[in-house]
Amino acid sequence: MERAALLVQQFKQTSDNEGHGAAKVVSFKPLCENLIASIAPLYQPYEVEFMVDIPEALKLETIPGAVEQILTNFINNSCQHGFKSSQEPHNLVFIKVFKVDDKVIIDYQDNGVGIDDAIAHQVFTPFYTTNRNQGGTGLGLSIVYNLVTQKLKGDIRIVEQEASIGAHFQIRLPINAV
Repeated sequence: MERAALLVQQFKQTSDNEGHGAAKVVSFKPLCENLIASIAPLYQPYEVEFMVDIPEALKLETIPGAVEQILTNFINNSCQHGFKSSQEPHNLVFIKVFKVDDKVIIDYQDNGVGIDDAIAHQVFTPFYTTNRNQGGTGLGLSIVYNLVTQKLKGDIRIVEQEASIGAHFQIRLPINAV
């Protein structure tokens, strides 16, 4: 019963009426750096090193709480899925953010085991997980997908495994998302 209640509570995070704060203009680099510092207990056991490439002047109108939730879920997935079985000597997360025309592109990549192309089309499906035996709920990337597409009016894609190392996601958001 407790597990079912937890699943329902986590799934509610995907609904449009769940609060992530108001939209405002934010500087993306400090937003990202502050988030990484605040969730250190999540990734420190995996000795994750971050490579952040974001222009100092990059600003966008967005819902900061939604962006923070997206990045937190990505980092959590990297640790829980990518780094646990990885043979890499160093666990790395690359976050590159840049502007193209009226869009902001968030490029997130880790050097973990990656996402098999055969299951890549399922990872945004609610309750889909390869980690159920270790307590995975299958909601992390579903929440990300709903936040990106519904709350921030953007789109998300997985970059094919053959084209990159580890898990690799690309998000496109309008510069004035809301």
